[in-house]
Amino acid sequence: MNDAFDPEINAEAERFLESLKEEEGVEEETIQDLRKEYKKRQGKTEVPKERDEKETTDIRALLADMNIAQRLKAAMFGDATVRGLLVTDSNRMVQEAVMNNPQLREGEIEEFSKNKNMPQAVLRMISMNRTYMKSYVIK
Repeated sequence: MNDAFDPEINAEAERFLESLKEEEGVEEETIQDLRKEYKKRQGKTEVPKERDEKETTDIRALLADMNIAQRLKAAMFGDATVRGLLVTDSNRMVQEAVMNNPQLREGEIEEFSKNKNMPQAVLRMISMNRTYMKSYVIK
């Protein structure tokens, strides 16, 4: 490694790259690529770019820009925030994907059932699930 940067950081980076050799599935070529990238960036600090007005991290805006396939994938594998937003989606397939998400918790189901603006199809899916109907709060 190049000594133009702090020797302690270089040593730590080298130890990390050596430890990757012991991991299963990590190829030598990948480690060499990481080493080259480290040398290339060594000693350089990147100044964060100023955000454009168009660039946003609002989840609602990101979901609005997604097509149906992307929303289905987000509904099946997304976190609680994404599920909460997509459960009221106009597409019934997206609603079903949210209800079939393996990470869905009973607390979320309670919130869905309390929501006055919840689509009727979602309430029907909740009522047809025996596990959910055992809870007094959800009934």
